[in-house]
Amino acid sequence: MRGIKVNPTDFEVHPVVERCIHLLSQQAAQKNIRLLSDLPEAIKLHADANHVEFIIRNLLSNAIKFSFEGGAITIGARKLSSEEVLLSVEDHGIGINAEQQAIFLTSNLKVNFGTKNEQGSGLGLLLTRDFIKANHGRIWLESEEGRGTTFFVAMPAV
Repeated sequence: MRGIKVNPTDFEVHPVVERCIHLLSQQAAQKNIRLLSDLPEAIKLHADANHVEFIIRNLLSNAIKFSFEGGAITIGARKLSSEEVLLSVEDHGIGINAEQQAIFLTSNLKVNFGTKNEQGSGLGLLLTRDFIKANHGRIWLESEEGRGTTFFVAMPAV
């Protein structure tokens, strides 16, 4: 985390999500995957907007990578409390086994191949976790092998 500067501002999350969906629409189209947005326009975060965009883009890109052709990915947001907003990225792809879920909580997921043999380095998810922590947020996941994964990110609300 040394060298990472956090420039928190108050901003609406909706335009950031729409920009990420637009940027990744071609990657999703290659697998005939629909990217769906389920978030109210008025939800605001207090965080570094560039970090949040990276977080969303990385989670969406990973969801595309590990989703089956013809599937759908939903990104949602809702207020958890007056202090926190909950973002979620849900896919219906290959899922993450229980052992890898436990590893994610303490270190980094093992790099696997996507449903069309896409490969990553795992660096994106490490940076995602670092950016979330630097912005006073938290991340967790729920997953079932063969049924999909949902990543949850709680961030400071306005």
